[in-house]
Amino acid sequence: MEYNHKLARREDGNKYTFFIIDETDPSLQNITDIINHIGGEVVGGTTSGIDAINKIENTEADIFVIDILMPGIDELNVIPKIKDKNIDPHIIMVSESIDKSLMSDSFILGEKYFITKPYDSSQIFDIISRICNDIRDEKEDAAMLIWNKSKAVNVMIIEDSKLTTKLLRAHLEWFACNILATSCCGKEAIYELQKDPSKIDLIVMGLVQQDMKYDKLIYELISIRPDISIVVISATEKEEVIDKVRLLGAKGFISKTDFNQKKLYKILKKIYPH
Repeated sequence: MEYNHKLARREDGNKYTFFIIDETDPSLQNITDIINHIGGEVVGGTTSGIDAINKIENTEADIFVIDILMPGIDELNVIPKIKDKNIDPHIIMVSESIDKSLMSDSFILGEKYFITKPYDSSQIFDIISRICNDIRDEKEDAAMLIWNKSKAVNVMIIEDSKLTTKLLRAHLEWFACNILATSCCGKEAIYELQKDPSKIDLIVMGLVQQDMKYDKLIYELISIRPDISIVVISATEKEEVIDKVRLLGAKGFISKTDFNQKKLYKILKKIYPH
């Protein structure tokens, strides 16, 4: 291999680690060789989606590389498994061609890095370098978070997706928030808040609810406690929806298509400045 650029190391001095899922042994070996050559460390790999599910449970990696066309199970089932185990995983999607429908579904899951085959050392290095920079930025920003409050922030999560709720809980608890209540629908959340409005400081809610529209839910929550801070999370990026959410009184909006710890940090920092 003639490509001689090397990846920077993690803050602890170790190499960034990778888990690779590719549909063929030669292709898996090829990208493994490239990553090792540019200074990464491949800690696991497989050519089977089903095998990947089992191995992911016992593998710690900074970055996951997933072939869209791997046998056994498509990548859209593997990604939730990775996210179920990792608070903020970094994932590279791979395919011989970019299928627009798969790209759309992947973006909904928050994936934004894509590589096309055949593998090219410079392309892989450039994308991995961007991810490594993102990882360093997220850790640096998160480490700066200091609450200007005399007590921890008490949070209610309103979300019908168990996976999204679990991820939100993990992120928020990392920031020393107390998750006092979770609800899968608006009416249940309203009932919970009515019991003791003073105990909840922040509500993180999905835009789409099973039993009521988001505008009515926000209105009801603020009616119960006018100074409550509300953050809305959704897959939509429509400006008119985001503007309406803010006009209704929400303090922040997070898109599921680009959700990570850094984005949440910026919202929390805005609501609770130093």
